[in-house]
Amino acid sequence: MTTTNRNQTAETKPKKTKGQIVRTVLSAVVIVLLAVAIVLVLMQRLRGEPTFIFGRAAVWVHTNSMEPSIPEKSYILVEPVSAENVSVGDVITFHSDDPVLQGGLNTHRVIEIVGDHAEFVMKGDHNAVKDETTAKADKIVARYVRNLPVISVFGRFFMTPAGLVCALAIIAIFMFLLYLPDILKNRKKKAEEAERQKEAEMDRKIREEVEKMKQNADSGPENGSETGSENAQPRKE
Repeated sequence: MTTTNRNQTAETKPKKTKGQIVRTVLSAVVIVLLAVAIVLVLMQRLRGEPTFIFGRAAVWVHTNSMEPSIPEKSYILVEPVSAENVSVGDVITFHSDDPVLQGGLNTHRVIEIVGDHAEFVMKGDHNAVKDETTAKADKIVARYVRNLPVISVFGRFFMTPAGLVCALAIIAIFMFLLYLPDILKNRKKKAEEAERQKEAEMDRKIREEVEKMKQNADSGPENGSETGSENAQPRKE
């Protein structure tokens, strides 16, 4: 009995359509990408250094000190590098000893190597003079690979309060449109189910009325015959 019920349940369970599968996959991809992006941003802020994935990381450049090579407020792609592999002319990201930056990340160009790659004299392409402090070998984080102009456009916009609100709104609208067909389909199903229930209730009431009419019709002749027989009895004098 239990096996039969389970088989019936499995047979009556609706199968997912291709559209539903596609929407589920897309929503999962969006959620995963958002989660990864949030985790990467939080880790970079908490650790104070980029998080590398497959040997690459994105670093946000705040100032215009490297223009025109690197625009102000833009993302760049970097790769991990050791001090001995750094050459003059390389653009590297390092933890700066500048009191203004307080150990924060800085991205400048190497113009001179001091000693056996122990220190590096740095300078921003846009700056007139070299940096007051050098980059120490043990504080080098990564080497510049290229700019990320598309991500930078989104980064400049979404890092503002208005941009963050727009990003959340876009995500909400996207998720709503993604599941809108299912919502409309469910509403249609509910309306059809309500209509079926209404029709079933009307049929039930009609059947009840018909049954009552039959019962009344059946009981009528019997009462009439009994009355007639009583009247037919001879009157005693």
